[in-house]
Amino acid sequence: MTPQELEMALTSALEQSSDPPWTSIVAVFIWAGALVVAYFQLRNIAAQINDAKDAINKDHDRTRRERTVEILKYYQEGTKPEHNKVIELLDLMAVDQLKNLREGKPITLSGELKEIACSVLSGKFPEIYFQYCGDKGEKKNESHVLSHAETLHLRFIMLDILNHYETCLVPWHLGIVDQETIEAQFFPLVDKRDGKFKLQAAREAFGTEKFPATEAFREKLFSSNNVTQPKSPITRPTK
Repeated sequence: MTPQELEMALTSALEQSSDPPWTSIVAVFIWAGALVVAYFQLRNIAAQINDAKDAINKDHDRTRRERTVEILKYYQEGTKPEHNKVIELLDLMAVDQLKNLREGKPITLSGELKEIACSVLSGKFPEIYFQYCGDKGEKKNESHVLSHAETLHLRFIMLDILNHYETCLVPWHLGIVDQETIEAQFFPLVDKRDGKFKLQAAREAFGTEKFPATEAFREKLFSSNNVTQPKSPITRPTK
């Protein structure tokens, strides 16, 4: 209640009172005192509520920052040495080669693709390097058809990368981390090079619907309509 409202209430009480003047005045002042006490109590409660809201917001911001740091650490720990080479290979592959990789079918590689594959697979399949790559390779000038085991191993690494990126971006998609920090740090995961988005062809080979957070992240950063919020990944049922 404002001072003006309090004054009006006192005036109205004096005008409407049928008691003797002094009795009426004392009653009004007692009533007014109670109103003043109630007013200050309500103001204190409102201040306490605002303080609690501020504390909650600060705690929420701190939690978001902590989650952001955890995601950045998770990304660093989950990124493996062979990932960069596999990403380069996947972005150079044709659509039909990616489909064969998805289905575990034979893939014929030559030239730069073969060299990159040799580098990626040489640890687990050293014979591929000695035969098809390197200066002393007996078949270095020939194309190489990946064996079933080699194809599955390459497919495993590809899925490891795509799922790793998706896992890192899910908290961003849910809105539980610092949006600007994640966007700045993970922008290279979906960057556009030579007219193509990084790993987009590989995601399309498996179905972009399997990587909703990554797709929302790419669309947010490269959207033409200046979207300012990530897509909501959850549709809550109506009650």
